Amino acid sequence: MYRESAKRQNEEFSIDVFGEYDITVLSQLLGSFMPIVKLKKEDSYLVGAECKQITTRGENCMVRVGGGYVTIQEYYNKYATKQCVALYATMSSHNTPFLDTIIDLLEKNMASQEVIDAYIEEGENWESVNQLFVLIATFLEERLKALNSPKRRKSSKGKKGGKNSLAD
Repeated sequence: MYRESAKRQNEEFSIDVFGEYDITVLSQLLGSFMPIVKLKKEDSYLVGAECKQITTRGENCMVRVGGGYVTIQEYYNKYATKQCVALYATMSSHNTPFLDTIIDLLEKNMASQEVIDAYIEEGENWESVNQLFVLIATFLEERLKALNSPKRRKSSKGKKGGKNSLAD
């Protein structure tokens, strides 16, 4: 799908292109918005919607999960979409845009004002970031609803297990 879109780069952009993407691609796109921002506490970072401890071990950047650590790449692959879905849920429940949601989380987790100001300045066009984030999250939400629709569940009853979830 990426290559097909890349071939069309001379064409005018349309949001319909997101409708062509499957759940995996939409999840990866949404996950690319996961913020990682330094907090005041040593080795603490806002990672998505949560405060996480990040440290280095040798050449690896490690994120604390449960009782151990995983590489930042493993963390991203496993949790980025979940973190961004949590951000989207917070945005929806508080009716706030992406930047305001991140700033609120940074303030709640005691980021320094310098870090907050730098984060705000880092983005060139926060309105576009917000619109794209919401657009991708909405397409992903629609795909997941379609996957779990009653019509889809009926067709899977006769199949082994009769379950229809992403964990299957």
